Order: sequence, then structure tokens, then C-alpha cells
Amino acid sequence: MSASLWQHFRRDRWALAGLGIFLLVTLACLLAPWIAPSPEELRPWLGAQPPLSRHPAVTLVERFVPGERSALAAGARQLELQLATGAERLYRCALRRGALEIRGPDARLLDHLDVPVGAVVIGPQGVERTAQAGALHAGGDAPRWLVDAAKPVRYLRLSDPGALQTWVIACDGDGTVTSITRDGEPVSGEVELRGERVQSLRADGHERTAFHLLGTDQQGRDLWARTLYGGRLSLLVGLVATAVSLCIGVLYGAVAGYRGGRTDAAMVAGINILDAVPFLFLVILLMTTFDRNLITFFAALGAVQWLTTARIVRAQVLALAGGDMVLAARASGLPPWRILLRHLVPNCLGPILVFAALTVPAVILEESFLSFIGLGVQQDGRPLDSWGSLVAQGMAALGSDGGQAWLLAVPALAMTGTLLALNLVGDGLRAALDPRLARMAR
Repeated sequence: MSASLWQHFRRDRWALAGLGIFLLVTLACLLAPWIAPSPEELRPWLGAQPPLSRHPAVTLVERFVPGERSALAAGARQLELQLATGAERLYRCALRRGALEIRGPDARLLDHLDVPVGAVVIGPQGVERTAQAGALHAGGDAPRWLVDAAKPVRYLRLSDPGALQTWVIACDGDGTVTSITRDGEPVSGEVELRGERVQSLRADGHERTAFHLLGTDQQGRDLWARTLYGGRLSLLVGLVATAVSLCIGVLYGAVAGYRGGRTDAAMVAGINILDAVPFLFLVILLMTTFDRNLITFFAALGAVQWLTTARIVRAQVLALAGGDMVLAARASGLPPWRILLRHLVPNCLGPILVFAALTVPAVILEESFLSFIGLGVQQDGRPLDSWGSLVAQGMAALGSDGGQAWLLAVPALAMTGTLLALNLVGDGLRAALDPRLARMAR
């Protein structure tokens, strides 16, 4: 049967393409630790950078100690860093009864503030954009590019001009620091360099930059990495919750169809009662009552997905229970559980496979919706990345002043493409298992 199924399935080019896309996405998510940087690497000074962006390959704080190894210095004999010495100051600008209020870094009220070229406005969720140069006066009207009535508080970040310092880190081949100099003067002891001040980084004379294929989010985290790691969670939830629902649904439906009579009527009544309970209400109730970990998530989604599976298997078993195969098995003295597992359930695999292929995208979509509304999987009180949570963060960024469309487009396209591929696989299986559709496809 498997060879015939594959022969029919591969004739459907769309289904074959969907299978290839799904396998490619799954492989990329599994290989995320090797093909993408860590999604926890914070570079908040970058903010949201568009796709194909580059910057010096440094993290928030780089630490160098003579005689100790440095990850940044690995594989190089000499590092040369250009650091800006100018300081940065934050000014709080807010509307008070329609008038502009300006507070300096020491929280004192200011009468006016000159905004130079290159100043940055920090908005909600840390979204940054370039300010318009000019003078701000306290007590007067606030320009629309700074604050408005709906979002009355903004911060202006001004950078003082400063000279560049040249730091040279000498090390051996394995990354152990041997000496540190600043503008040619030797420096002893531990040195910590802030990543936001690094203007350039050269290793053995070659520029060393970090490349972000799909850009970064507002905290400077790589979006390619976050999408792959979020896909691991979404695919894991989809596959495991589908497996849980199939195990429950197949056994429940097979027993109901085989036993028949009052047992069947009571079990079908149970399905009807559970079907009457709103799906989202039940899942949200489970997620808010118990810890929102992976086990609870699998149980919550799998516990409500098995109802349709049970109906399908019951209908198939009812059609097969009166056949010669089952009568012969009973006459030979086989126990009911062996008849179910060896004769009835294997003959229901066709519809089960089709429904499983269509259930996985449905579960992924449900998990994404729960993550979108803030009920996703958590670990140590912190929500884990999934495609749904990334879409929610992209929506928030799209509605803010920044309008970084790639933060929404990247996870949305990844989820949409995977769901479409799985639906194509499900349609291909349905056509391959239906003799009439298989003949039409020839």
C-alpha cells in the first residue's frame, strides 16, 4: 500500500512541492543552533535594523583581561576597535495640559532644548526614529514628530561629539589576550568596552561585521534566528499535539464503533457534549488554571483536537465491523483488542493520515493565536518565542512610530508558507487515497 500511495502522491506536483517546503522549513528549524546566531544576543543600541544590515560584530559588553581568553578575539592575532568617546544623554519630553515639558538627564525642568541633526526619538516599546532638528520651548506647542495627545511621552537621545579612541587587543591564536593598548598607550588590568560605542572592528586588518539576513528587532536581536527558534516551538506543538489527539481519537472512536449499542451511544453523547463547549474557552481555561509550560500546552491542544478524529474512526469502524474479516477474526477466537489493533485500525489509516496532515497546520494556527493574545508557552515566567508571539510583536511595531514592516512580514510569511505547504500535503494524501481522485489525476 505504501508504494502505491507514494506513486499516486508524487504525481501531484503541488503536494510534492508542499512536502519539500515543509521538510526544508523543519530542517532549518532543527539546525537553528548551527546556522543562526543566538536569539538572546541583545544589541539595544542598534534598534530595529532592516534586512541585509551590517554592524560591527560586538555584543553589549566586551570584556578583555590579559591572560584570559576572549570569545571576540578567537582566531585572530590582533583586534583593532574604534570607540567613540562622546557621551549620550536622555531628555524626557511630555505633554502637560497641552503644553510641552522638558526634563534633562538630572530630571530638572528645562526652558528650551536645541535638537541637533542626528538626534533620536525613543517611542513606545523602544522604537526609535530620527528627530527633526530645531529648538524646543517649554510651555509651548509640541511638534507632531515628537509627541501627540495619544502618546504624550517621548525621550530624546542626544549624543555629544567626541574623538575616536583606538584600542588594540593583542592575543595568541586561541583567543588569549596578551596585551591591551589605547591610542598607543599600554593598559593594565581588566577592560570592558560597551558595544554601542564601537564604531568599527578589525581582526588582523580585516573588517569584522555581523550580518543580519532578515534584520533585527527593537532590541537588536537577529530576526532570522528568532524566526527559526520560534518555528521550532510552533512545529513541535503542532506535531506533538496532533499525535496526542490522534492517539486519543483513534482509540476512542475505534472502541465506540466496535462495541456499538449503548456503549456507542454513550461515547457519542460524550463527544457531542465536549463539542458543544467552545474550543477557545476550554483551552484558555486549561492554560490559565495550570502552569503554561509545554506539557500543559500539548495537553490543552491535544485534548480538544481528538473529537473529529474519533468521529472519523468510529464511522470507518462501523462500516468494517460487520464485514467478513471481522467475523472470521471473531470465529477464530481473537480477543476484541487484537481485532481492533490488527484488523480495524490499520484499515482506517487512510482517513487518519489525511486528517493528521490537515490537523498539524490547524494546531499550529491555534498555538499562534494563543501566543498572539498572550497565552503562549512560558518558561520561568518568560514567554517563549513562537511564530504567533513574533507576529504579535511585529503588529505592535507596525502600529508604532517606527513602522518596521519586516518585523511582521518575516514571521507571518514563515507561518503562512508552512501552513500552505501542510495543506497541500493533506490534499495530496486525500487524492492519493481516493481511487476516484487518483484516476482523475492520471
